[in-house]
Amino acid sequence: MGSGRASGEDKIAKVTEAALSSPLLNHQEIKGARDILFNLSYSPGQISFDEATSVLEMIQRKASRGIGDPHSANIIWGAGVDPSLDDEIVLTIVA
Repeated sequence: MGSGRASGEDKIAKVTEAALSSPLLNHQEIKGARDILFNLSYSPGQISFDEATSVLEMIQRKASRGIGDPHSANIIWGAGVDPSLDDEIVLTIVA
């Protein structure tokens, strides 16, 4: 499990990297993971569907086992609105 928070410019890439390098993952990579759950929390209007999709794509690339296997992980994801987050977004990953 990994979790990250980010705000400001380039927050999508920052939150994804923070969650993937979270100490909760015990510094393990998700490469080769077969099943991944993630949740993205944000305040209203803070991210677009395209940005949420880019989080999915970044996680899929990190989980890939290599060339010829670009979509190896079964990913189930969700998104939720939390007005208390202001401009911050939170990503939680379970792999």
